[in-house]
Amino acid sequence: MISGPQKLGGPICPFTEDEFWAAHDEWGFNCGPASLATMAGLKPAEVRGLLPNFEQKRYTNPTMMLQALGIGVQHAGDSQKLTQYGICRIQWEGPWTQPGAPAKWAYTKTHWIGAFVIRGYPRVYDVNDDWQEMVDWEKNTVPALTATIERATGKYRPTHRWELILK
Repeated sequence: MISGPQKLGGPICPFTEDEFWAAHDEWGFNCGPASLATMAGLKPAEVRGLLPNFEQKRYTNPTMMLQALGIGVQHAGDSQKLTQYGICRIQWEGPWTQPGAPAKWAYTKTHWIGAFVIRGYPRVYDVNDDWQEMVDWEKNTVPALTATIERATGKYRPTHRWELILK
């Protein structure tokens, strides 16, 4: 159940930058748990432990996110669009997404975001750049992130999308 504070432009990030860095340093809080926390209106401590084996792995795969969504957050499963209000796993494109490339190679080049549509305009929550309109995220944040990934093309595609149910 989504219970976090809302504002006209969308959810308010439920944690401060200091809380982010404290959780990051203590247990690896990053894009997966941050997207879950933001979209569910939870603090980092409240998502800690919801993603199975996250503290050992320091990454979130779709199975882990699905298990976390089964614990206290109602969701409607994968959708065919970005999401009206939900969590998305992004696949950065590069040689690892070409036909014949090993699937496990592509799994290391992913990212989690929160997304929602308000008045027809998609907005994205990215732990690296907070809330912004999707066009601005694609214009500014995506190139900055993919520039750090050797041989990335600068393109992406959503691979997993879960619509969260507001109550």
